Amino acid sequence: GPVRTFTIGFPEGTQDETADAGLVADFFNCRSTVERLDWPKVEDLIAAVTAVHEPFADPSLLPTFLVSRVAARGVKVALAGDGADELFAGYPWFTTSLQQFSRRPKHYADWAQTIQVGSAQSQRYAR
Repeated sequence: GPVRTFTIGFPEGTQDETADAGLVADFFNCRSTVERLDWPKVEDLIAAVTAVHEPFADPSLLPTFLVSRVAARGVKVALAGDGADELFAGYPWFTTSLQQFSRRPKHYADWAQTIQVGSAQSQRYAR
């Protein structure tokens, strides 16, 4: 069957990526599950921190925990998308960093060129 995707959204937020996730799921013919959640409760935060079993300072912990909870209702194993911004130069400061790397030795310049090409391709699909 088609690949399953799981996305959560919160009310009235600039960080709501459910529309973008829907476009990507449609493009790749995925079976998409989108769930709108109320704002997280203290109990959600306690459950997330307890599940990690160690100090963890990444602010993505709670949303990752919540989307994993949604996914667990439909699948036994899931792959997360963390790291895509780093891989495809999705943060604004990457532009400056890539320009600096392109002036470095050849292997850094090759890496910077690869990332710029990947970023340009991902932006094309975002339209």
